[in-house]
Amino acid sequence: MEAYLLRAGVVAGLIILVLVTTLAHRRIKSRQSTHRIDPKDVPGGLSGPLTVVYFTSRYCLECVDIPGIVQAAAPELRSVALNVSERPALAARYRLTATPTIHVVDEAGHVRFTWVGTLDPQALWREIRNIWDEVVVGVGRSRWTAATAEAA
Repeated sequence: MEAYLLRAGVVAGLIILVLVTTLAHRRIKSRQSTHRIDPKDVPGGLSGPLTVVYFTSRYCLECVDIPGIVQAAAPELRSVALNVSERPALAARYRLTATPTIHVVDEAGHVRFTWVGTLDPQALWREIRNIWDEVVVGVGRSRWTAATAEAA
């Protein structure tokens, strides 16, 4: 009986460890990342102070929601989907481990924010707003308004 309980405890512990690791991995966030997106990999290049680049794949069910989330969070920004099923070299080049992966990229190609998985528009809007304030400080009037915040 004790051996059975010990095995059950070990199995339960491993399951919890796998779940926690998976959830932590899906919620990886980084700001001011050291890696870059090559503008040549983005159809039409990078435009404006910020561009949302998100990686999708053929069998990714969550990826279907990403365009709507990005549109709701930041309709002013250009967003580009890169399908790693069609361009598998991108997955290796950018060390993608899962799709969807969302990057907010400045005009120089520096990845300013990364999110693996889906997120709600308000959370994405908050991150974009913070990055916008960092990137566009003193460059004219911000396009972000209270109406934009309420729409997100």
